[in-house]
Amino acid sequence: MQQQPIEVVLVKGREKSLLKRHPWVYEKAIAWVNGKPGMGDLVRIVGHDSRFLACCLLYTSDAADD
Repeated sequence: MQQQPIEVVLVKGREKSLLKRHPWVYEKAIAWVNGKPGMGDLVRIVGHDSRFLACCLLYTSDAADD
C-alpha cells in the first residue's frame, strides 16, 4: 500500500517567496499540514489552490534544542 504524500499547504499569497526561489518556509506561511511529518521527512509544498510548488526535507529549529 502506497502512503499518501505529506503536504504543507501555504496561506494564500505566501507562495511568492518560494516562486522567487527563497529556500525556507516560515511557520506563519503555513495554513495547514496534511499528514504527520517527522524530522527529515520529504514533504510537498503546495499553494492554497493545491498547486505544486516544491518538495523539501522537513526541518525545524526546535531540533537545535536537543
